[in-house]
Amino acid sequence: LFIGVTSDTQWQRFCKEFNLHALFADKRLLTNPDRTTHREWLLPEIENAVKSYNYSDLVLMLKTADVSWSPVGRPEDLWEDAQLLAGGLIQTSLATSEEAASTTIRNSMIGIPGLPLEFGAEKKRFELRRQPPRTGEHTLEVLEQAGFDESEIQSLLEENVVSCLIPELTTSN
Repeated sequence: LFIGVTSDTQWQRFCKEFNLHALFADKRLLTNPDRTTHREWLLPEIENAVKSYNYSDLVLMLKTADVSWSPVGRPEDLWEDAQLLAGGLIQTSLATSEEAASTTIRNSMIGIPGLPLEFGAEKKRFELRRQPPRTGEHTLEVLEQAGFDESEIQSLLEENVVSCLIPELTTSN
């Protein structure tokens, strides 16, 4: 859990709920800037106070204290996050047109996070315009734009310095 006691009022409620009366009475911790100054020793004190509770009790106590908190998950948890899903911030990454014909590919479409930005009164968002490239998908285009000629590109492919999705250009090493 991420716990963010961000105001003096939240500090008072947090200390009361977690029976941290000595910390609340400590004159060095009267204001939020004071507590920030003393983070080095204060955070381990708070960690010791909260680590004795199980997750569900801790969540209940933080809700009761009405302080800022949030669960901290793993990156893969984003795809099921209620706020991201409700806000339309998970965009579907579609397969290429050839792959889209495959039921297997259609059933395993992946989500990618969208930018949390809205523009104008209509609150328009960026939409997915192009799929993320597959490894080697734009190799030739990038190398050509960088000024490599055909023989240099072929040499890079043969030496396995770069990869390319076009089978006839790859070597059979």
